[in-house]
Amino acid sequence: AGDMARSVLCGACSADWVKLNVGGTVFLTTRSTLCADKDSMLARMFHPGQKLQSSVTDEAGAYLLDRDPAYFRVVLNFLRTGNVLLDRGLNVCGVLQEAEFFQIKSLALALTHLPDTTRVDVLKAASVGVTVFDGRRLQGADLSELEFREKSSFKRCQLTGANFEHVKAVEPSFEQAQGERMNFARSDMSRAVFKGCSLPRSIFRKSNLSAVNFAGAELQGSVFTKADANSGIFQRANLQRCDFTAANLRHAKFQGADLRNANLTGVNIQECHFTDADLRGTMIDWEDLLQQKAYTKYAMVSNAEYNMIPSPTREQLKLCVVDTLPQDHPMIAQVHTEIAAATIVVYGPAEADVPYFLDVMHSFGVTCSYYNIYERENLEEALVQITERPMTPKVFVYGTHVYDCEHLYAAASAGELKRLFATALTKYKPKATAPQKIL
Repeated sequence: AGDMARSVLCGACSADWVKLNVGGTVFLTTRSTLCADKDSMLARMFHPGQKLQSSVTDEAGAYLLDRDPAYFRVVLNFLRTGNVLLDRGLNVCGVLQEAEFFQIKSLALALTHLPDTTRVDVLKAASVGVTVFDGRRLQGADLSELEFREKSSFKRCQLTGANFEHVKAVEPSFEQAQGERMNFARSDMSRAVFKGCSLPRSIFRKSNLSAVNFAGAELQGSVFTKADANSGIFQRANLQRCDFTAANLRHAKFQGADLRNANLTGVNIQECHFTDADLRGTMIDWEDLLQQKAYTKYAMVSNAEYNMIPSPTREQLKLCVVDTLPQDHPMIAQVHTEIAAATIVVYGPAEADVPYFLDVMHSFGVTCSYYNIYERENLEEALVQITERPMTPKVFVYGTHVYDCEHLYAAASAGELKRLFATALTKYKPKATAPQKIL
């Protein structure tokens, strides 16, 4: 830090003032400040001897930079002093992105080693109305029994061992938060957003999780006993070995979720959606699923589990029997060979996660074409179009679901694509009364 400050004060160009227009905000600094980190993009832009120089200016002669001024202020102050100076509520991840964009490695390193945010820090911030703590390190922080009366945000926070027991929060966001063994017991997290978070082995016992969003979350080994997750969203979440004993999951959505070896005994699952969920090894009352009108079409069970379910019940559940092949089975090699030679036509509405699907396909070496279909009534027309195209095999995507045109098996996540192709590309014909897939 001292070396950087001295270079700013003693540089040969310290008197060469530069005006910057960053996202509409004007900054006045010296050329030596901008060149303090000689390996950064700013140094290459503003050092007289460098080839890459900023030349676009506004009417006042200020150099134009299309970046966020709030984050750039932190970058500029770091180049001036060598210290990280953060305003309350500023997203640390946003500053880190600026440091990476301008290739200032020393700032990026300093941001990743910021001291942990404590209970006292959170209380001070909340006392002045700041409830945004995005990107902060809250590892081991004790925030129990706090009440956030405004919407709070803990996006991308490091939360290992943090204690949120008895916390009351208004629609908080923990999107993409990381950590394990967190404690949310008896907390009020109604309408909280945990999309894409990774919080395995955490505790949500007796919490209010109504309308919570856990889509795509990694929650394996977590405890939800007696929690109220009415209308909760758990689609495509990793819920292996989770304990939901006596929880309220009425109207909850588990499409494509991995519930292997989870405990769902004594649960309220009225009209709960388990379509395409992996229920292998799950402790569950199959007859209770029917009585509570749960949706289980293509939910996956092993062949042994399927045979243990009474005949009338299993026929109504419309489960999918999954058999696992050894990795050296010749069918596996055939699937990979045919995937590489396949052409996939993708249909879907504008809000579909099609780019993600295309990335997955390209990772398999598969060529994809994409057509938008905005109205659901066009679904039948799309099926006709794709089945008439001279290509083998044919795979159909609508929304975020993938369908084999012959069997219309659904796959709700990237993990299901291999199961889909194992069926579609090898022309596997199920001989049992239940649909089957090969992993």
